[in-house]
Amino acid sequence: MRTKLLAALLLVCCGSMLAVGHVVAQTPFTSSSLGALLLNRSDINIALGVSASDERVTSSLDLDPISSSADTNAGRLFFTTNNIIGVDLFANADGSPITSAQQSDVLSDQRIRLVAQALVDSNSFSGFTLGGSAGIGDADQIASFSGSIGGVTGNIVADFFIKGNIYGFVFYASQGDTDATVVGAVAQLQVMNLP
Repeated sequence: MRTKLLAALLLVCCGSMLAVGHVVAQTPFTSSSLGALLLNRSDINIALGVSASDERVTSSLDLDPISSSADTNAGRLFFTTNNIIGVDLFANADGSPITSAQQSDVLSDQRIRLVAQALVDSNSFSGFTLGGSAGIGDADQIASFSGSIGGVTGNIVADFFIKGNIYGFVFYASQGDTDATVVGAVAQLQVMNLP
């Protein structure tokens, strides 16, 4: 009886040590694997419908990836009759989790301002404000600003988000008033599409 009890205890202890020592393999990301996670035209039209917009996507354009040895990305632009919607995803190329330092950087005023300035034509950036979290993904930050994209001046609302080991942003650029519900619907749908 004592031998069986010791054997059972040993099995439980060794099993616990094996479970604790088990490491889950990380799946590396490529621009192609991230691109497969991006929303498509039908998805954007669903998000536009959810936000009660009468807009529909007329065309889309996949963006060339900007990769480094540390991270990778994929992006897509969607064009409606008068407006532009953009989605861009990023991840550590090795598939590793986003560190707390990366999370702080991704959602920082400085990083969001730099990305916002890069979205618009030079010398047209103005009116930058952060709007707080919309409760999308694991963490997010809303920003609004104005500027010209391709020579057309407009207002832009963007949501910068983190979900698991992927981070990204969605933006909505309009010549008129921007509808934050469009950004919220697109960002929420994109986050739901992530692993």
